[in-house]
Amino acid sequence: MLEPAAGSLGVYGVDGTVNDFVEAQGTGPYLEANARYASLLAIFRDRIAATVDFDRVEPREFWRRAAREALAESNYDANPLVDAMFDADGAESVLVDDQELIAAHIERLAAMIRRESNPETLAAAAVMLAVSLGYSPNEVQ
Repeated sequence: MLEPAAGSLGVYGVDGTVNDFVEAQGTGPYLEANARYASLLAIFRDRIAATVDFDRVEPREFWRRAAREALAESNYDANPLVDAMFDADGAESVLVDDQELIAAHIERLAAMIRRESNPETLAAAAVMLAVSLGYSPNEVQ
């Protein structure tokens, strides 16, 4: 027997699927937007590979520093990519229903990533994106 979660009504059913539940919660557009933003991770990977000589730079230490920088709660270095990820044209947030705004935002971010030459900036932003989408920081490597 399942114990109800604190605050729940403890009502359990056998009808429907997990997908039915997720759809009923209205999360579909958010999951779609996450998948679209996740496409930037491959662009980050390619750009980082083009800017870092991992024969000279120890990969584990490089990514440890990137994760530390991305996840620091204070005193972090300014990162224009992180700033741009979380500010679409100065809007407070990207409305997930606005597919054109999302597409334009992703294109701007992709162009910024491709122009960035500082591997530490790229790596910290890539880790931040991965974590914000619910991935492990290792998903970028």
